[in-house]
Amino acid sequence: MKKYFYPILIIFSYFTIVLLNLQSQRALAYDPCELQYSKNALAQNLCFEIPRAINSPYPEESSFILKGVLLTRDLSTKDEKDTIILIPGGPGSDGQAIQLSFNETDLLNALWYHNNLNVVFYDPRGTGKSQLMKTAEFYPPEVFSTYKQTVDLLYLANAVSPQKPVILLAHSAGGDIAAKFAAQYPDRVKGLILYSASIDTREVGESNLRLYSDNFIYWQNVLKTQCSREQARKFEDQRIEIETFLKNALKLVRIKNIRPDALAENFYPKDFRVELIRASENDPDCSKRIPETLNAWKERINALSTEIHQQVEAAAELRFNHRSMPPQIITRGTWIKTALICSEGITKSELESNMWLDGLKISEDICQGVKALYDTPPSRSWLKEIKSPTLLLGGTEDPLQIPSAVKRNAKAISGSQVYLFEGGGHESHLSHSWEFYSTITEFLNSI
Repeated sequence: MKKYFYPILIIFSYFTIVLLNLQSQRALAYDPCELQYSKNALAQNLCFEIPRAINSPYPEESSFILKGVLLTRDLSTKDEKDTIILIPGGPGSDGQAIQLSFNETDLLNALWYHNNLNVVFYDPRGTGKSQLMKTAEFYPPEVFSTYKQTVDLLYLANAVSPQKPVILLAHSAGGDIAAKFAAQYPDRVKGLILYSASIDTREVGESNLRLYSDNFIYWQNVLKTQCSREQARKFEDQRIEIETFLKNALKLVRIKNIRPDALAENFYPKDFRVELIRASENDPDCSKRIPETLNAWKERINALSTEIHQQVEAAAELRFNHRSMPPQIITRGTWIKTALICSEGITKSELESNMWLDGLKISEDICQGVKALYDTPPSRSWLKEIKSPTLLLGGTEDPLQIPSAVKRNAKAISGSQVYLFEGGGHESHLSHSWEFYSTITEFLNSI
């Protein structure tokens, strides 16, 4: 009996953590209407609780409450002002995510006070206080579809600004909802700001494939369109050599559980991909950033001890097996993100393609069994239906919503403006706060 004690204790502890995690999601969810202790406490506010129908797998559940809050200088004049709705990313983030991030530079207070706008942030379905009967991981992906969240946004816009069209400011994956809303309900949109934002879930899927797929299609396109043949051959050989080492280093850590201090931080394939993507976006002729990045990684690897090189080499024949890997603890936000990206953002064939984790497919790791809806990526021809003034913002160093995608989307939306923050990443409002505020204020004043 004694030999079974510790395995049983470990299993019991794991499921206890999972259960506590699921319960705490509901108990500790941040309420967007509770502002008295926040940095926005000086604003007058109005809370909205909007009943929404839900096609739930549970017969006893037919609706949920979509919850949001409006901040303004003076509630008595709110109907005379323009309303800007902040749409969080993720997908699967709640309103607190964008509120806290914007509050770091007092951007939220600037919008309601200095710009004299009604500022609205809200918890999308299944997040924060817009809770369903059960936590999100107990629902199929279609409950959180982009289409249904777009309709939720329509109900919110009609509640907070029934007489006037609204301004939408979407960050990251929030752009999926904002762009579709602007195309489907053009009369309800006065202006659209897509900030480091994808315009559909496919773009979020593309971002994940760039970072995790063994088939690095983005990089192959860079070699074909930006580099000479000689450069392409040399850089591809270097890339394969570096990624092979990093893959084997990951096996050493995750399969053999050998964790040298030198491999403890930022020494994995994803880290390398991030730096290579940033370099590729800022090196149009492959003459500087790309070779510098490849050489820097090669030097990092060469600087490791002989012992570590031998350990990594010995791990080369190992393979990951999803059946023997510990299950991931799924939380509300991560499940919504997984459900949307893998059902709407990745094709069926991509889902069954290999990751750079040897032995694992995309479906077995980051997609956790979610089924893809599409054989081929959906068309983006609907972007021409966006008629409102549109500003696309991005950072030149953003590895997620890459600058080339921001520029491509701007070309597809008639009359749109584009602005890239030099040196900015995925949250340029933190690193370029005054430039960010000035840019959106100039846009808001022009519409």
